[in-house]
Amino acid sequence: MRIVGKSVFVLVVLLVFNSCSSKDDEPCINPSGLTVSTAYPTRVELRWYVGNDAPSYTVEYGLVGFSLGSGSQFTVAGGFKNLTGLQPDTEYQAYIRSNCSDSKVSEFSRVFHFKTKP
Repeated sequence: MRIVGKSVFVLVVLLVFNSCSSKDDEPCINPSGLTVSTAYPTRVELRWYVGNDAPSYTVEYGLVGFSLGSGSQFTVAGGFKNLTGLQPDTEYQAYIRSNCSDSKVSEFSRVFHFKTKP
């Protein structure tokens, strides 16, 4: 077909549909980089990298050798927490997990060891 002296415009509409997804579809990822930034005889400051949008994190800690589930636990928003009431010159271990929602949490991290100052 030939059109002389007329301009023809063709409008192509491309619709892209993304599959429906929500944060419930995404994995709840462990925080990483658990470390002690400051240590004293009866307290330490734990820090970790928050690499996801979890609203809170659960830390469990106790003396070296405790079984996960039998230590002291706390939940906190953000990437640090002061642990107080510890014993001087004592070895502890800790685990951390992300709480992405009420029904979705990550696995606990690998064990992290730390020691208070004498």
